[in-house]
Amino acid sequence: MNDMTRVQNWGEAAQGLSEASLRALMAGDVPAIRIADFATKQECAAYCDGVRAMAARGKEAQTSRMTLLGANFSNYVGDTKQGYFDTVDESYAITSHLAEQAGFDPLERILALLQEIWPNQVGVAEEPGFGHYFAGGVKTRAASGHLHYDFTPHTAHGYVIAGITEQLGWNLYLEMPTGTGDTTTYHRAVPREGGAAGGGPARVMNLDANYVEGAESFTFNPKVGEVIVINTRNPHDIIVENVRPGEWRAQASSFIGRLPDDALIMWS
Repeated sequence: MNDMTRVQNWGEAAQGLSEASLRALMAGDVPAIRIADFATKQECAAYCDGVRAMAARGKEAQTSRMTLLGANFSNYVGDTKQGYFDTVDESYAITSHLAEQAGFDPLERILALLQEIWPNQVGVAEEPGFGHYFAGGVKTRAASGHLHYDFTPHTAHGYVIAGITEQLGWNLYLEMPTGTGDTTTYHRAVPREGGAAGGGPARVMNLDANYVEGAESFTFNPKVGEVIVINTRNPHDIIVENVRPGEWRAQASSFIGRLPDDALIMWS
C-alpha cells in the first residue's frame, strides 16, 4: 500500500440501482452504487466452483496482477480489430458454461436491472461489421492492483466503445479473501478531453500516486453477492495483501458506457 494522503470524506455510496443513482454516479455526486443481495451466497459459491474447474483456461492479464476468464478488451493486444472479435464466441462459451453450472448469469441479471430502470436503450456493445463485444468476464486476483483509470475514448481509438461520454464499471463479488480486498476510488476524475493521463501495458492507464494526492476518496470492502458500480474515470486501486492459501478475490464484471444519445452499452 502506498503512503499517499487519503481524505475519506467524499460521502456515502448510493444504495440500490435506479436512473437517479446512475446519473448521480456519472456526475460525480456519489462515489459508488451498492446493490445488496444481487446474488445469493449459494449462487456465488456454485459460480466459483466452475471458475476453479476452468482455471486452466484462464489467462494472466497484461494490465494487472490478475487472471481472466473471457476476453477483456483492455488486455487485448492483437494487431487487428478482427483479432479481438475472434475471441468473443469462445469467451461467451466459457461464461455460458459457468452460468449453467451456477444456475444464473450475472450479465443477464444486470442487463435486466438496467433495462428496467434506464429510459433509453441498453445492451451489449456492437461493432459494425464485426458483431457484439464480449461482456461479463471473470477476474480473480490474490495481489493488489495499480492505481489506474479506465476510459475508452483515451485508449480504444477506432472502436465503437471510444464514442462514449461516460464510463462506469460494475462488479459482482463472487468470493472475497479474509481481511483484505478493499477498493478505493478517488474524487479526481481524469478529464474527458485531451490526452491520456497515464500509461501502461495494453489499454490500461496506470497513474502515479501524486495524481490523487490529497483527493477525497471512498474505500469499500465488498460483500459476497453484492454488486458495486463505480465511475471508472475516477482513479481507483485495489488492495489484496497477505492472502491465505486457496483464497482469492473473484468477480464477474463489465463496463457500462453512455453514448451521446443516452443509450447504455456494455463490454468487458
